[in-house]
Amino acid sequence: MKTMKTLSRRIAALLLVVTVGITALAPAAPAANIQLPSLPKDQCVVDDAGVLSDSTTSELETLNAQLSSSCDGAQIGVLTVDYTGSATTEDYATEAFNTWGIGSSSKNNGILILLVMQSDQYADGDYYLTYGDGFRSTMLADQASSLVQTMEDDFAAKKYDAAVLTCATNVANTVAEVYGVTLSGGTIYSDGSDTQTTRPSVEPVPPQKHYSIWESFIGGIFSMLQNLSETVIVPIAAAILALVMCYELIDMIVEKNNMHDFDSSMFFRWIFKSAFAILIVTNTWNIVMGIFDVGQSVVNSSAGVIIGNTSIDISSVITDMEAQLEALGTGELFGLWFQSLFVGLTMNALSICIMLVIYGRMIEVYLTTSVGPIPLATMTNRDWSHTGQNYLKSLFALAFQAFLIMVCVGIYSVLVQSIATDGNISGAIWACMGYTVLLCFALFKTGSLSKSLFGAH
Repeated sequence: MKTMKTLSRRIAALLLVVTVGITALAPAAPAANIQLPSLPKDQCVVDDAGVLSDSTTSELETLNAQLSSSCDGAQIGVLTVDYTGSATTEDYATEAFNTWGIGSSSKNNGILILLVMQSDQYADGDYYLTYGDGFRSTMLADQASSLVQTMEDDFAAKKYDAAVLTCATNVANTVAEVYGVTLSGGTIYSDGSDTQTTRPSVEPVPPQKHYSIWESFIGGIFSMLQNLSETVIVPIAAAILALVMCYELIDMIVEKNNMHDFDSSMFFRWIFKSAFAILIVTNTWNIVMGIFDVGQSVVNSSAGVIIGNTSIDISSVITDMEAQLEALGTGELFGLWFQSLFVGLTMNALSICIMLVIYGRMIEVYLTTSVGPIPLATMTNRDWSHTGQNYLKSLFALAFQAFLIMVCVGIYSVLVQSIATDGNISGAIWACMGYTVLLCFALFKTGSLSKSLFGAH
């Protein structure tokens, strides 16, 4: 009997692993469950953890007053909390940033410094820095990781006043450089002095425990593609544009009987089209990013609805699993064990396929955005404009594919929720695998479906 219970517990553990692996493919806990402290719009410091002194709060308010008046309403929000619950530090910071409304709403130039006293990942707590889209592709975005790392030593030593003031000071001076201004009254330092007027240099900090290699990787790719697009692809697009406009001018002259029937207004229209084409080509990167911003907005708006209705409570799924296993015979347990082993291996293979879809889309986005100026150079010519039109359709299709992926995962989560384990654990396991195969197939179809919706090819 003891052996039977031991075997049943081992099988239960294996099934738990499989169940967790399955549910990991479903949406995480809804963002709506993040419990934020009160974040008054008229405050730039919310010390919910009670670790900052009044003098530090006063210095931060003075620093923000200088920023707001000199840098189009830019603000640095500082939030301290004891614990973020089930949310990651990044998710908590993002939710707090969006809720608080730091900085100018029109410029989107707010910055949030979050300090977490207790972390499930780090023994001495955690911290994070996030900023608005107004600072995208600026010095602040490039130096964000280094800037937040300037408080590592003080934070680890629990000197939170010094940590916050050091980070906020360096961030404020970086913002001032972005706007090309000098903060009035000079720079304020952690010792309270304001006599120095030059910014202390912030050297790049090597990766440490709070540094995200993935964030650095993504940021590096983004910067590389932008540089390639603006320095390599744009000149090629300019040459193509010159060819297209010359072709159109010659075609216009020939069409009007070698200028015998030529109307001068047509020449001015040609000049206008050329200027408009040049404007499109030189601003291709902003146009492309704008399209993906629209797609991201759609995803963000739908995320709360999809995730909030599809979260899975694992504990409720496996509450009585061990009791059911203990009631089975030895042969049945071994059979169930082999089934679980096979399903577990299959689930790992399916997870790889799903990751290929996700990362494949990401690489496709990178490749598509990098060559944008070339197809858009053909937009103003009626004979060649289909190239640019199809490119724009492909961009919208890629942006909208993220929404379709979310819908697929949401449907999968609902299907997994409907599986009942009462009396038929084996059937539940195979049903989960079947739904995962269906999810994998649906994810592979999202690309073609999105292109068909926008008429891209």
